Amino acid sequence: MSPIAWPPDRATGWLLERGMFGMRPGLDRMRALLAQLGHPQSGLKTIHIVGTNGKSSTTRFAARLLAERGVATGAYLSPHLIGFEERVLLPSGNGQREASAAEFADAVGRVAEAAAVVERGFEEGETTTQFEAVTAAALLLIAESGAEAAVIEAGMGGRLDATNVLGVGVVALTPVGLDHMEWLGGDIVTIAGEKLAVVSEGDTLVVGADLDPSLSARVEEAAARSGKGVVVAPAELGEGIVPVARGRFQRSNLALAVAAVAALLGSDDPEATARTAASVTVPGRLQRVGADPETILDSAHNTAGMRTLAEEIEAIAGDRRTVAVLGILADKDAAGMVDAILPVVQSVIATAPDTPRALASTDLAALVAASGGVEVEVVDGVREAIERARLLAGSQGLVIASGSVHTVGEALSGPGGRTVTSL
Repeated sequence: MSPIAWPPDRATGWLLERGMFGMRPGLDRMRALLAQLGHPQSGLKTIHIVGTNGKSSTTRFAARLLAERGVATGAYLSPHLIGFEERVLLPSGNGQREASAAEFADAVGRVAEAAAVVERGFEEGETTTQFEAVTAAALLLIAESGAEAAVIEAGMGGRLDATNVLGVGVVALTPVGLDHMEWLGGDIVTIAGEKLAVVSEGDTLVVGADLDPSLSARVEEAAARSGKGVVVAPAELGEGIVPVARGRFQRSNLALAVAAVAALLGSDDPEATARTAASVTVPGRLQRVGADPETILDSAHNTAGMRTLAEEIEAIAGDRRTVAVLGILADKDAAGMVDAILPVVQSVIATAPDTPRALASTDLAALVAASGGVEVEVVDGVREAIERARLLAGSQGLVIASGSVHTVGEALSGPGGRTVTSL
């Protein structure tokens, strides 16, 4: 414990100050910070989830599976929908609970003290980043919770990501798409290489049955490096096992989690899989938040994710009038995301979440108008945009709000209720 535990507002303020320095990939700062904290990650069995889409869902499934099999398990997710503390899941019964704001703030206080020590040895102007600090706080809390295992979701990439500090364990690769290209590369093969760089000697690599064939060479390289080969997740779950989490894509995410947990523990347990499928929900993924009209939030934030969402909308909507509320970040392929969703909606409300990274709503509306074929309006404020969409859809219609985790978080939290971060 810190001599005086930090209150949540102080911890949040300190983290937001760190966010002003932006992203600085690299592992030296993180390693120094964890060493100062006593290497909290050591001693934990770990599953490291890397990829582009489906990471958070797979992380939640794997963590619950381990708990269902009697292994006290924590988890680390990113980013958050509303507050930083929701990124940390701690063991609780046969599952997990979110860390409380007080628990998280105390951990951040101790990380801040450690950062102040190690930063004395950094070059002038060099500081621990926001993501490094949050990751260190998560590992600290998980280690102190009595967890035997941890499922850790990578942030951006893998090779230089702050989560690439784990010992030998299991690495699971979710679908790879075009995202963060300015940092990771301009094609999925290069991006996959950055993500698979976390695989080290002794690790077990697990991939999905639907692995993109163009990534086979990268996977084989990583497997050769590990010396353990590749485990391919089953194409189908057991008979009658259907995730309660909405979306057909969740079946693949659960199958990957099942294979990763079996690789870690050395065996499968269909009964634990069935219990996990029946109990795990994923906030912000096809999350139903209203009726008459049905209103759904989804945090698809890149072109591949939006294509998957469009497939789900087509199945959900039927012949209902469908209105999309879109709020997209300026550093994303907004044109590709718009093109992916327009075929399954009749109207679009363009808005902008409250983050410096947001694409201006008028610019987004112009992209929609240029694609043609649907009505488009501009409404400032995510919640106001959703209310307008509900009116346009009518009581028998369907409203989908998507485009960014920031958009979904703002819809869930209300004005001023979300901790806004540029990262």
